[in-house]
This record gives sequence, structure tokens and C-alpha cells, in this order.
Amino acid sequence: MKIDKDLAIFGILILLVGFVFVPKIFVGSDSSVLTGNVISIDSGHVRDIQLQALQWDWSEPTIIVNSGELVRIRATSNDVAHGIAIPVVDFNLLIEPGKTNIGEFIAPSPGEYSYGCSVMCGPGHHNHRGKLIVI
Repeated sequence: MKIDKDLAIFGILILLVGFVFVPKIFVGSDSSVLTGNVISIDSGHVRDIQLQALQWDWSEPTIIVNSGELVRIRATSNDVAHGIAIPVVDFNLLIEPGKTNIGEFIAPSPGEYSYGCSVMCGPGHHNHRGKLIVI
């Protein structure tokens, strides 16, 4: 019976490890959660950015934020599907036409970073870029 007891203890440990560590793998260490079109990060002050994606342009081609600030992007499109990808913060938000698509990230250290459309939106897609300036 010692083997059965050891096996039961081992099973319980595996379950505990699963409940404690696995959610952190899927949720992330920054407590960000992806649910539909909304990415939410728990934090204090929020910088709201209204962004319209157009074929091969942005309503805000330059976004200026403070380092460490929680940035909330509220993005819309009236033409086709787009996406906004900001590689420095591993941010990628699908922008579906006719919907307000919301995502958040924490602004990185000061500098200038590129962002671009992450969904093929037509022949000018390769020029669909913008700049994130962090001060």
C-alpha cells in the first residue's frame, strides 16, 4: 500500500503544480489576458489612444507616451481588417471593420519604436507603418 499512497501524493502534487504554474504560462507574467478583441492589464493610470486604421495610413501615425505608462489602444477601421503590431512590447491587436477593438500594453523604456499593420490590407500594406515615441 505504500506505493498507492506515494502515487496519490505524487498525483496531488502534479495537480497543485498545474493550478499554480500553468495559468502563468497562458496568462503571462504581466497579468495580460487575451479575450476576444480585448487585452487587459491591471494597472493604475491609463493613456487612451483613439486610432483609426485606414488602407495604408493611421489617424495617429505618431503615438507619444511616457515610459512605464499603461497605454490603451481603441482602434477602429471603416474599410478592411487591419492589425496593429508593436514588436517592442509584443503587442498585436486585430482591428475588425465596424468594431472598436481594444488592447493595452505597458510603454517600454524611452526611445523611438516602429509599429505597423499586421494584417494584409491591400497593395500598400508594406507601407502601413507608424512610430511609437516613448519619453
